[in-house]
Amino acid sequence: MSNLVWLRISMSSWRIFAWLTYLFIGAAIPVTASARCDSPKLREPVLAFEARHVSRIEAVLKLGREHNVCFGIEFVDRAQLTEPADFDLQHTTLGTAIRTLLGDQHSQVVEVRDGVIWIGQRTHTARPRGVFDHVVPICEIRRASVQEISMGLEMRLESDLNPKITGFAGDYRSGDLYNLVGPFKEHNRTIRQLLDQIVAESKGGAWILPAEDTRAWEILEYRDPNMNYTVFLRVIAAH
Repeated sequence: MSNLVWLRISMSSWRIFAWLTYLFIGAAIPVTASARCDSPKLREPVLAFEARHVSRIEAVLKLGREHNVCFGIEFVDRAQLTEPADFDLQHTTLGTAIRTLLGDQHSQVVEVRDGVIWIGQRTHTARPRGVFDHVVPICEIRRASVQEISMGLEMRLESDLNPKITGFAGDYRSGDLYNLVGPFKEHNRTIRQLLDQIVAESKGGAWILPAEDTRAWEILEYRDPNMNYTVFLRVIAAH
């Protein structure tokens, strides 16, 4: 993973509080945020699409980059992330193209939600509420890079779920430092809805996780100069 840039984060409890306050509650820079992704339409025509020797999810990301639409990918299996294939589509629609790229996955849903195309699992009545249903009462975010806001939101979630946390140590990807979103202030929004908003206001990309109800997500940016999708999707699949 030599082509990825990583930054080390190690914080004591008081520094966590100060940093989260700065990112989520600090004074917002008066910049009007405009959506960078196009409003997705599953009936949009796709005249031709080709991808060679890539995984199904990498093909979906390539299609999204070409058509300037963003994704929230909440449920995929390891094979969709890692097994390479060739794709050649002609005279279809965006929705049909996405479903074709995903393969014969009857348990998956493709629909438009909150400015992104959401790929998830069909609802089961017995499914417990997961961390993506966690509601953040007040989320006020200053203008910052996509990866910085994503990392801050993950820290916010972990702190909400476990108030005894006194520190964080780990890595986060710097991504495209010029891919800025915000400021915005939201009330009573789920983690899923906040991720949708962050991605929809970005230059383009997708938030993704390999299995439902895990706490770790990644935002893959279309214009991240250090991104190798094949390598990174294999890293996600290994988690």
